[in-house]
Amino acid sequence: MATCDYLINRKQMVVLSGATFYIFSISAGVPKGSIIGPLLFLVYINGIVPDIYSPIRLFADDTTLYIAIDDPQLTTDSINAALAKIHSWATSWFVNCNPLKSESLLFSRKTNPPAHPNLYLNSIPTQEVSSHRHLGVVFSNNCSWHD
Repeated sequence: MATCDYLINRKQMVVLSGATFYIFSISAGVPKGSIIGPLLFLVYINGIVPDIYSPIRLFADDTTLYIAIDDPQLTTDSINAALAKIHSWATSWFVNCNPLKSESLLFSRKTNPPAHPNLYLNSIPTQEVSSHRHLGVVFSNNCSWHD
């Protein structure tokens, strides 16, 4: 098998109860379960980072943006610009970002934290949550660690 066959001219099929229903070509992605797949995925996904001017962290297929808030509107504009760049990158590289699975979390120890404008991914507002599990650690918006 030639080296280029690893990434091009690949096919995928749907099999249900032993019967083959569909066979179709794959135009993007890396073979799941392969030894070199994780490395190729990291090379592929790291293309997001250079154009993002907010702090960003990538872990496998999870991406986290974070920023300290001085001015809620300026901060929101900055994060929304980064989210727009991520959406643009994802569209051009055939990566699906599901806005309905994207969340925003505002950390504050204030009794009455100020309202903040919405964040948007692909023109869809992200869901604001009071806690979020990230890599097995639960972060809560009031920094209490009680969730």
